[in-house]
Amino acid sequence: WYQRRVDSYSTSKMARLQVCVLLFACLCFVAPVCSESPTPPSFPPQFRAKLKARIAGSNEPVLGFLHYDYPNRRTREDYYLLDGSGTKLFSSLKKYNEYRHYMVFYKSKMTPRSCAIVPVDGDLPPPDFIPSHFPSGPIQAFVVVGTSNVTCSKWTFEYGDDTLEYCETPDTKRPVYLEWFHGRAKKASSRYDVIAFQEFSPEPVLFDEQIVSEVPCTPLG
Repeated sequence: WYQRRVDSYSTSKMARLQVCVLLFACLCFVAPVCSESPTPPSFPPQFRAKLKARIAGSNEPVLGFLHYDYPNRRTREDYYLLDGSGTKLFSSLKKYNEYRHYMVFYKSKMTPRSCAIVPVDGDLPPPDFIPSHFPSGPIQAFVVVGTSNVTCSKWTFEYGDDTLEYCETPDTKRPVYLEWFHGRAKKASSRYDVIAFQEFSPEPVLFDEQIVSEVPCTPLG
């Protein structure tokens, strides 16, 4: 059963998830953004976030943990089934200074199946990446998050052929969600609800591939 569930998450879906979550995390930390001051600032250079993610093409949400460390050009992401079982699906460790991306796949609870090394894709978004993509300002919106009604400031902007919507509370500037509409037709979307976020200085061991994976990591192909 675990094998069937894990295999449903293809490498391409995980790659899409990583790009989306990184962009969402950047948005999560532009705390001073508000309707009175529509120019968003940079987000912290080091932070961690807990997210509930629903990816286009999958009906089942996943639980994600992201660690972002821009000064040292590295990120770590861990994904779990959101069913209370604690089943870990996938871990991603990117070291941009080394041009290496470690991908760890799991077949059962906390048991690594394999660890592959591929060249890191692109550059790590810097702390001032997000402001260049914002429009002139947000609008007020009334949205439903889980079972709660939330009033938020909603920002809409274009990213390539895609359209993104980002919501934050107008008073505390707390991130609410990001929804990513894929392609010009906007027939499919991915949504990321923020559960918790915190600025912090990570310990180096957090980005040690030998800690992330219990099996040796080898180059793919």
